[in-house]
Amino acid sequence: MSQPSGTSADVPGQGRGTALVTEAPDGGLSSAEAAERLARYGPNELRRARGTPLWQMILGQLRDPLVVVLLVAAVLTLAAGDWTDAGSSCW
Repeated sequence: MSQPSGTSADVPGQGRGTALVTEAPDGGLSSAEAAERLARYGPNELRRARGTPLWQMILGQLRDPLVVVLLVAAVLTLAAGDWTDAGSSCW
């Protein structure tokens, strides 16, 4: 539910009821009010979070002892020549 034109509203950082809402006749902000808010508060968008590099994700997986045990077991299975358990039978 929107506030009627010319009534108080909550504005972050300014406390309750200190801002005057000015709406266009169609229910939205006027162009002047939108430009003023854009200048005052900046664009309405979230900051993009930095992604974790692939090598850090892999290294993070290798910190788990179970993953290390499974990798060692796979290497030993391949080294012993047991190709059936290593998964080459599906080719």
